[in-house]
Amino acid sequence: MGIVVRRVLAGHALIGPCADHRAVETVTRVAPDGARPLFPLDHGSTSAHVSARAPADLLTG
Repeated sequence: MGIVVRRVLAGHALIGPCADHRAVETVTRVAPDGARPLFPLDHGSTSAHVSARAPADLLTG
């Protein structure tokens, strides 16, 4: 991603948490209780390693 585009997107809080991984798409779903879980989807041919911003239990919430 070009530096100018990155600055414009960052200025409007539009850069996702996995912006450095071109093959990783992030999707946020809204649950009936209002929770907004984030799902990273790796579309690449090799594994991508991403870090969580906060501790999370992927199985129970």
